[in-house]
Amino acid sequence: YQHGPHHLGNELIQIRYVEQDLDPAELMTIKEAAEALDRTVWAVVALIDKGRLTEIRDPAATGRHGLRLVLRAEIAALIAERAAP
Repeated sequence: YQHGPHHLGNELIQIRYVEQDLDPAELMTIKEAAEALDRTVWAVVALIDKGRLTEIRDPAATGRHGLRLVLRAEIAALIAERAAP
């Protein structure tokens, strides 16, 4: 299911919903990602909004929007990118 286009400021984004089984070890919460990147939660959300990170929502989680997760490999790539000379 695709939802879009969606306006984010002056930009258009398209959201695509895909049902997929992922190993929980491949995922981390936005809060964990913020701690790993030494950034705020809002900075991580901004990376999601800019398309630099993939947002995964756990529909089984409690809460209005479900638990928001990111891919651990993408966080590791950002950390490696920052460490590169």
